[in-house]
Amino acid sequence: MGNLIEEKERHGFITFWLWFGIIINVLIASLSLLMYLNFKKLGIYGEGLTISGYDLNSFDAFYSNYNLITSMCTFLCAILCIIFISYIFKWRKLGFWSIVVNNIFFGIINLIMMIYIENEYPKIRLASYVTQQAIITIILISPFILWAVLQIKKNGISCWKLLK
Repeated sequence: MGNLIEEKERHGFITFWLWFGIIINVLIASLSLLMYLNFKKLGIYGEGLTISGYDLNSFDAFYSNYNLITSMCTFLCAILCIIFISYIFKWRKLGFWSIVVNNIFFGIINLIMMIYIENEYPKIRLASYVTQQAIITIILISPFILWAVLQIKKNGISCWKLLK
């Protein structure tokens, strides 16, 4: 009668949520690369700024560098998030805490870049400025949502308590 290995079970919604997180982060990583490749084209918004008398030549050089930094940080953070979610699948609490640190880092990078755009180009407000405010909010709230999801119980025990 050797050691019995206790079979851990997680609630089905938690499994769904973790897979949802992986799919979302794959999409984020893919879109970050596509955004970098296509953002040089400012479309109707850029035409409107040019007609209004704004010189976008100096802005293009800056925004290309800005977009490269944010796109690569977004790509890297999304890939890391996928890895950290896999840790949670393997019952490691380290995955959750790594997601928290990853999101704080990513939120700070986005905040710095957002402040830099506002200071350097106060007259040019791109839709990405508003989008980044939403992204920062989501980035900072998502660990709390994940923690709440991990509190769901199966057989009277929460997944959070089963994580090592």
